[in-house]
Amino acid sequence: MGIHFVNISEKEFLKLKFLYKIMPLEYALAFFETGGFWFAKPTVWEDPYEKRFIDATYNGKKFIWKDRVFCTCMTGIHSSEALWNMYSKNSIAVQFCLRREDLLYILNDYVKDNPTHEIYIGRVEYLNTNEINMPLKQIPFSVPSPSINPNNSKLAAKLLLLKRIAYEYEKEIRIMIVKPMSTSENGISVPYDKNNLNFIERITLDPKISRYEEIAFKKVFNYFLHNNTTRSKVFKSSLYKQKKTVHYITK
Repeated sequence: MGIHFVNISEKEFLKLKFLYKIMPLEYALAFFETGGFWFAKPTVWEDPYEKRFIDATYNGKKFIWKDRVFCTCMTGIHSSEALWNMYSKNSIAVQFCLRREDLLYILNDYVKDNPTHEIYIGRVEYLNTNEINMPLKQIPFSVPSPSINPNNSKLAAKLLLLKRIAYEYEKEIRIMIVKPMSTSENGISVPYDKNNLNFIERITLDPKISRYEEIAFKKVFNYFLHNNTTRSKVFKSSLYKQKKTVHYITK
């Protein structure tokens, strides 16, 4: 029982200080109201290739973690136009910059309170569609799986860390919680201490918001952060900030 690392070691995971999570504004506000990280059941994902192995049967049996696994997705890159666009299609997007070491403490506390639950932290592996479609024993994992038995937890984790190469720009880190028994829940919440928000390094607002939206959202999120210091922890993304005019000589 406890926390396991897949496609990445704990040392590699902690080598960088921060992880980033972009979400619609509604989810960002809910994060503070509920006091927890939301882990969703992967069967609700839109991309059929991401839930391909969850929905499959193996010799007539369901996937070992069917209705038992819950996931949250983060990225190791601090700024990506593609990610901003993905999460701001129908809403304003918000990015949380989280301290990896502190996030690990929160997950360890969760495991202590729920000793029958397993947590897997993994780096997503990106493959071509035809490679994902291959039989289990032929999938070209970068690190070969120790077993092709679909009842093997390590293989189950590796299968849920496969994604089409078109999404390689995401540089995704996926955290999975596995319950001991099947459940009808669509998600679970991992609580954090509302009085200790030091694990949030900063909050970045959608680069497309207006000046007045920026002012309003800064007040809202600084309120949630109990930020009484002179150093703000809430910023608008500078992705589209106008650069200094460049003058070209054409003759």
